[in-house]
Amino acid sequence: EINRKNEKTFEYLEKLNDLSYISMSLTFNKDLSMEEFHLLQEKYSKLDFKWVGVRTTEPGTRWSDEQPMHLIGFNPNFNDEPSSNYRPNPELYPYFNLIDIIEESPIPVDEFPEIYGTHFKSRLSYLRDQEEFVEIFDFNPTKIDFYNHSLDYIESNGVKAYGILVYGTAN
Repeated sequence: EINRKNEKTFEYLEKLNDLSYISMSLTFNKDLSMEEFHLLQEKYSKLDFKWVGVRTTEPGTRWSDEQPMHLIGFNPNFNDEPSSNYRPNPELYPYFNLIDIIEESPIPVDEFPEIYGTHFKSRLSYLRDQEEFVEIFDFNPTKIDFYNHSLDYIESNGVKAYGILVYGTAN
């Protein structure tokens, strides 16, 4: 069934004008480590990777039977972040903004995977630490429990991508 759907997708893409700009959400058969994700980014450098979905629970399960499974991830683009001088404490939340690595130039490309993982953990930790804000604006007092569960999961299993959102031309 999956291969049949993939074939239909490729047939559709082949019919498009090469300059057609598309957005595509992709899920992987096997989760990718940040190293594998970074290699994918390098291999398809003409694509604009807009979002990386991060696995925060065992596949096919939920973090809580009474709660929805929240999609969570990060934008891997260094230049897509809002420009602001505000940064939470960098010792508590390193690489909170990916653009912060520019201050440490030059950063070897092989360190990007670790930086992606640190960035995601910092953002997730920051959200977890803003309990009052999350409860007020998310209207979900158990969201902090989700963040705690997610952090525990990635500490045990690593930051792994289950899917991506990419933009690019059809060719």
